[in-house]
Amino acid sequence: MTTSDPVLLELDRARAARIAGNHGMVRVCARRAVGAAAGENAMAVLRRISGTITIPHHVRLRATMLQQGLRAQLQGGAVSDDPIADAELLIDYLRSNAKD
Repeated sequence: MTTSDPVLLELDRARAARIAGNHGMVRVCARRAVGAAAGENAMAVLRRISGTITIPHHVRLRATMLQQGLRAQLQGGAVSDDPIADAELLIDYLRSNAKD
């Protein structure tokens, strides 16, 4: 099945990358899905979410962790165990708080 929804497409790519064992690509696709949901650059939206104090802490934490990559993990930083779940939570948050 194919989809024209860029959010679903990126989430599908992330799942395929997870199956293939490509954890870096999982994070990249998860980030892209969040960016597509926000209609802006993925890293910019993750930085905005993680730095906005009025956004719930658990949402900000997921955005912060999704920004991190292998380098942060090697340095002992907080890195997401499940970037796809993080992206889905962030996408749900963005969609439920979208201005009409």
